[in-house]
Amino acid sequence: PLPPGHPEIGDASGGDGGAPPTTAASTSAEAQSAMSKADAAPKDFAAQLGAGRIFYDLKDYKKAALYLERALAIKPKDFDALVLMGNARYDDGDLAAAAGFYERALEVNPNSPDVRTDFGNTFYMGNPPDYDRAIAEYRKSVALDPRHVNSWKNIASAAIRKGDRATATEAVERLAALDPANAELPSFRQSIEALK
Repeated sequence: PLPPGHPEIGDASGGDGGAPPTTAASTSAEAQSAMSKADAAPKDFAAQLGAGRIFYDLKDYKKAALYLERALAIKPKDFDALVLMGNARYDDGDLAAAAGFYERALEVNPNSPDVRTDFGNTFYMGNPPDYDRAIAEYRKSVALDPRHVNSWKNIASAAIRKGDRATATEAVERLAALDPANAELPSFRQSIEALK
């Protein structure tokens, strides 16, 4: 399972098929309370970040970004705010902006394999995709954490799309060693066989 808020590869909408936020998102009691608190204290970092997190969880990415921009104006190098803003931009389909926020987060904490993988995803999902850059970022992630299953899956997927059988095979072997019951293994192996 991915960490909370961690975008899925292959779906820039965060895995929900691009479903728009529920119309009740900004009218929920939790959202109303967060908005009131944040709007009443525009210089309160925790209030801005909290509102951003609530709207992100409600899939209202534009409103989340509004509060996260305020939070980052107060603390421009806050790792959590940068990552959450990257996720909000990613899930809203703005991969270039997401990449910028992930890159800034990695300047603050270069040792986060999850954020490194998210950064790689922005290249994988780009238009046009940059599979070489994506694989390079995923490799940095597994250098930080050799057991980072999502990075190995993403290396396999990007290598298959690139037509790089050797890299895909290596990644699938590592994935199989780490997670032998992974449901994606048969599909990866079938795709690699098709590359012959």
